[in-house]
Amino acid sequence: MKTRPKVLLLGNGIARTYYKGANWDKVLDKIRDKKSYPMPSNYYKIPMPLKAEMFAKNNLDQFLELLNIDLQHDKEHNFFSQLLNLDFDYILTTNYTYEAECALLNAPEIEISRINRAHYLIGNTYFNNNREYSDNETEQHRAEIDRIQEFKNLISTYNDIENKKIWHIHGEAAYPSTMVLGYSAYAQLLHSYIDHIDRLEINNQGEETWLDKFLEGDVYILGFGMDFAEIDLWWLLQHKHKNNEATATYFFNPQPYDPDDSALQQYIQGTSEWCKLKMLGTCGVKIIDIKFNNILDDGSKSYKEFYDKALAKIQKYVPKSNPDHCERN
Repeated sequence: MKTRPKVLLLGNGIARTYYKGANWDKVLDKIRDKKSYPMPSNYYKIPMPLKAEMFAKNNLDQFLELLNIDLQHDKEHNFFSQLLNLDFDYILTTNYTYEAECALLNAPEIEISRINRAHYLIGNTYFNNNREYSDNETEQHRAEIDRIQEFKNLISTYNDIENKKIWHIHGEAAYPSTMVLGYSAYAQLLHSYIDHIDRLEINNQGEETWLDKFLEGDVYILGFGMDFAEIDLWWLLQHKHKNNEATATYFFNPQPYDPDDSALQQYIQGTSEWCKLKMLGTCGVKIIDIKFNNILDDGSKSYKEFYDKALAKIQKYVPKSNPDHCERN
């Protein structure tokens, strides 16, 4: 009997809990035209992809070329080290920063030279990021080719760190043009998914990618809110449920003992959080509710207890890849 691959999908929740890491609002504030939109990004109640286009005045590609994302992180890697030491076949992240790689390297930052994206496979042909162009290609045509290629990279390119393969499925900070922000980027990425899946179904061949394993394997979603703006992942969940019902997908859902207004939404029928959980169930996702105390002794809030309990749950499904491995402190 063939063993289904185990796939870990990480969102930004872990980084924000342990690293106070970057978030989309911080990125959007770098794009925001301060004269036209003087308030901080989170003030504007519009879906993230449209907000990005609005801030950039429908010229997002130009802003992405100039975007500079800080790659440094704190040294608290213990949680990531424990999580990534589990025997996952594929590690996926929607983050554009490198918390996972830093944890594997036990380093506060990552050197660009360690980001192994030099080569990637499309069809049966190898390309290099420093590709040479023919003389008859116009600058505009070259830019368009590169843009399309960057999105295909997100399917078939990974960072190989300490023998772990990590896919940044929504782009990487070191390559700002890959970062998925606007609706056109989501649409282009989704088109790449459909094109890849159609090619596999029609020809029964093609390169092995994280996309195949997401659909064929058991997926564990942690620290990712599954916002409805993430149209590519919602489409994948629906496609997976319709065509691969034997597989399992798990969503680890935080339930604070003392929920604030945002957490309480999941209990109130008709709210966005309630609808999200219902929609996940419609897509065949198994909701694993985890109750935890999010109020610390000093009155501040933390999700660390949630992640500790989630890790213990995941360890029941996915064992350590190397039982003799000593955890990093």
